Amino acid sequence: MSEKTITEKFGELKSKVTLLTNATNEFKSKVDNQIRAISSSISKIAEKAKTCNMTSEEIKNKIKELEEKLKDKDKLCKELGYVAKSEVDTQIDIAMKELDNLATKNQENNDSISELVTMIEEDIKKVDKNLDEALQPNTSSSSSSSPSSAPVPASSSAPAPAPALPSSSSVPGPLPPRGGGKSRRRIIVRKKKLSKKQKNKKIKK
Repeated sequence: MSEKTITEKFGELKSKVTLLTNATNEFKSKVDNQIRAISSSISKIAEKAKTCNMTSEEIKNKIKELEEKLKDKDKLCKELGYVAKSEVDTQIDIAMKELDNLATKNQENNDSISELVTMIEEDIKKVDKNLDEALQPNTSSSSSSSPSSAPVPASSSAPAPAPALPSSSSVPGPLPPRGGGKSRRRIIVRKKKLSKKQKNKKIKK
């Protein structure tokens, strides 16, 4: 087996460098595409966070999703052999900040809605109480009113005959004045005494 010449050795080295370069470029291209895909997904999440009204639970899930994307990005950067502040980091920071702001705003909206509901409930209670107080006099006056004030239903039959007048014998005489009974008796007794005296005078004559 003959020894390789320097030219052949350089040729082999060049081919190995070319293969290594191609492999490295392919790996870099693959990682770059993956990072771009992560960046795109983060941008979509940020856009959704701007346009949709998410609940607190949805916001927590989106933050977890962003944290997972951030871990994937760090892993890829370590595989490349470097860790640098890139466009992906900036977009992740922006998206995280927007989600935090959205979570704060969402909580403020929830608090304001709860406060509004409480105010409405208090107003309803006040109106209900005022109605009860306004209805109390009406119920008492209606219960104390006499039954004669109720409307009498019209009768379809002929009117009832007038009641018969009482007879003269049943009609009581005029009542004597108070204290006048005794004086009348005294007058009658005096008349009787006078008549007896007159009779006695006639007899004597």
